[in-house]
Parts: sequence; structure tokens; C-alpha cells
Amino acid sequence: MNADERHLNLIFVLMNTRRPLTRDELRAKVGGYDKDASDDAFQRMFERDKVALRKSRIPLETVSVDPGFNDSDGYLIDRDKFLLPDLQLDGDDRAILAEAAKVWTDSQFAQLAERAAEKIGDSDEDDAGLGVSLGLALDQGSAATLFSAIEDGHVVQFEYLTKGDSDAKLRVVEPWQVLLSGRNWYLVGFDHSRQEQRTFKLARFKSSVTVTQDQITHPKPSDFDVMTVVGYWLQTQDGEGIATLSVEHKAAGNLRLLAQEISVGAKHDVLTIHYANEDLVARDIAAVVDAVLSIEPKTLREKVDRVIRDTMGRHSS
Repeated sequence: MNADERHLNLIFVLMNTRRPLTRDELRAKVGGYDKDASDDAFQRMFERDKVALRKSRIPLETVSVDPGFNDSDGYLIDRDKFLLPDLQLDGDDRAILAEAAKVWTDSQFAQLAERAAEKIGDSDEDDAGLGVSLGLALDQGSAATLFSAIEDGHVVQFEYLTKGDSDAKLRVVEPWQVLLSGRNWYLVGFDHSRQEQRTFKLARFKSSVTVTQDQITHPKPSDFDVMTVVGYWLQTQDGEGIATLSVEHKAAGNLRLLAQEISVGAKHDVLTIHYANEDLVARDIAAVVDAVLSIEPKTLREKVDRVIRDTMGRHSS
């Protein structure tokens, strides 16, 4: 993760906290800080981040938390100083902006125009015929809600469309951490329906996030590293590849953790796995190939065979 993405994570956490956060709390909550780094290394990085934010005129404030503790400084961002006031535009102004968005056919400029229209739109007025959406992007609003839920320790629920599915399903999740990576937001938490850790891409949310009154009962593991988890998920499950595997009952546990769907049959189970890196998936399959009865597509099957032959060749030489 580069410094800009880490700074955005830091800003988002500070913008969505109800109280000042200490350095240790920010180290745990903000994606991009190496949890295994020494205290001195983290301190140097945090000090550089504070300078960078203040040079960008972001109102990062240092306040006293509790003089009885060694780390008595807390940090927050004054929302009133940071956020721009709402723009009051009449119908003619909004219509002109919408027309400008239509004229800019270049994809990059069109996106900028559309975002501008979204930010200044007034949802109470009739938007018919303007040709642009005038609401806040769903994933941005969801990220803010998730940060609050994590801070309060509350379970959340949302409609989620898994890659390859035609219909969204309700997911009930104990949120652990939110990460901004590659211009996308990701949530990692404990999924009640699967009864295990899961990663969710906020761009696939099909509803707003609802924060329930239920408290988290499956806390984040002590060795949890959100960057490693999301990075592996991106490599194995967020690509265009779709693998269909037939495996023996109660076998291939590593593949079952990767699967988006598991269809239990009379003689075997069928696993559906979405992946971006065929080499990584091939290695995972090769590790339990004795329990795998069939592999589709053919290119993946051939790659698994190549992994096995290469491994045998190294051990026989």
C-alpha cells in the first residue's frame, strides 16, 4: 500500500470517530501501518503522516486524552473545518452541470463530471431528465457506517452480490476492519452465514449497511493483518477466472475456504472458486489433488498438472 492510500485510511478513521484516538488505536485501526514494525519505526511513519496531512491543510488536531497515561495525546479531524459547506444550486444550475457531464465523452472527464453532479445534487428535487445520479456513492457511505460499527463493536448486515451470482443475498457480519486499496474499499469480518472469516468488496454491496444492536462475539484475531488478508483475496477470488471442482466429502479444506459456493452431492461436493491468479489457485489444488476428482476449466487443470510434474521433478533430482 502506498502512502496516499494509507493517508486516506487515516483520514477516514479520524473522520468517523466520536472521540480522539491514541497512536496505538490508530496503529490497530488504520490499514497501511505494519503491525509487526517496531514502535520506533511506527512512530517515525506516523509523524511523517501527520506532517503530510497538515501540509495538505487537513485540520488534524492533537488533544489531551488522559494525563494519567504515558500516551496522553489523542487525534481527530474537525469535521466542521474539513468538510465544505453544502452548495445551494437552483434547477437551472443543476441542469447545466448535467448537460456538461453528457458533453464530456472522454471516460475520465465524464467520471469527474458525474462525481461533481453527485456531490451537489439535491435529492428533494425532481431529478428526471438530468441524466446523472445525484446520490452519494454507496461504497463511500457504507465505509463510513462500517467504521462507526467497528468502533462501537456492533454487528452489521447488508445485501451482497457474490461474483458469479445473479441475486444478492443478505449477509450478517461482525466487522473487524475496513481497508482502502487500489481505489476500492474492502471489509473483513466474521460472516454468520459461513461461520468464518470473510472478505467483502464494498463495490458489490447492493444495499446500505444496517448497524444492528448485536455486539461482536467473534473478536478480530490477535495476529490479524488486513493487508495480507485482502491481498490474498484479490489474488485468488477477485478476478475473472471461475473454477469448478469436484472434491471428496469432508476433504480439501483449503479449497472449501476459497469457495464462493459449495454444492453437496450424494457422492462428492462441487466447489465454485473465483480467482485472479491461476498459478496460486493451481498450487492450492495441487496440495490436495488426491481429494480432487475433476477440475474445470481445462487451462487450470493443465496448470495443476504442470505444478505436480514440476514438484515431482524437483524432488526426484
